[in-house]
Amino acid sequence: MKKYFIYFLAIGLSSTFSISCNSTKQATEISQKKETTIPYKTIIEEQYSNSSRENYFQIKNQEELQRVFGKYNSTRKPGTPTPKIDFKKNSVFAFLMGKRN
Repeated sequence: MKKYFIYFLAIGLSSTFSISCNSTKQATEISQKKETTIPYKTIIEEQYSNSSRENYFQIKNQEELQRVFGKYNSTRKPGTPTPKIDFKKNSVFAFLMGKRN
């Protein structure tokens, strides 16, 4: 009787593991198919951002963009000109890494 119990337990566990592994594989494949690439353009990329800490934020209008470029350009002569962005069609995000060793 113990032999049959162990035998059925082994079959039950192995089928459970194979079913769960298969469903995980299918879920991974489905999630990978849903990923899309969003086109983007880098406005500026530099080693020094004049920011002491890590930060990221969305810039929502031309005045905010002007402030960000003003802070960025405060240590540059000549400064980088602020680009004109159509904020009705585009979004702008700033990613600052802060100080690094």
